[in-house]
Amino acid sequence: MGRLILVLLVAVLLLPSVFAAKSPKDSLESEEYAVYSAIISKNYLKQGIRLVVVTTPTCCEVSKGQKDQVMPLAQNPSAGPLPSQETWESYVERNRTSVALRKLFKLNVKLQIVPYKKIESLFDAILIEEDWKTFYRMFPHSNGYIRFSGAGFNRAGAWMRGSLYGEGRYVLLRKKEGRWNVEASVPTWMS
Repeated sequence: MGRLILVLLVAVLLLPSVFAAKSPKDSLESEEYAVYSAIISKNYLKQGIRLVVVTTPTCCEVSKGQKDQVMPLAQNPSAGPLPSQETWESYVERNRTSVALRKLFKLNVKLQIVPYKKIESLFDAILIEEDWKTFYRMFPHSNGYIRFSGAGFNRAGAWMRGSLYGEGRYVLLRKKEGRWNVEASVPTWMS
């Protein structure tokens, strides 16, 4: 009888930790935010930037011919390595639907997540210079806004698309010693 009680007590004590373990979805989400944070830290935190504005939801549904458009861009030797087929397929799958972003970024500056429709409503193609002045009054000490796609993953890396107010790019990252590092960045468009 004493052993049965001990086993039940151990089971009851271990039960919360079993339920607290991260699901694969939570783990993938955590990695995705680590990727976003690495990209922001590497590419968008310049001197004097005290605010990062990220739009929600994620963007960029993948079109059928998009891979064919991206690969020639990446043939530039300075662009670095290409995503694997596994990474590309994960990227396509993760961008079938948009996802609301949350404040799970790990940054050393203030973060503001703003609905993309609100940002979009600020800009009129005719008065773009005035529109940017309005934006910077609303979001002082930022360097514009960032829009992210979902990230595609494989065992070795991640591939994703992002844009900063007038430039779009694909970014290839690899995880080394527990940290995501940008390996290549391929511009896709510029306004």
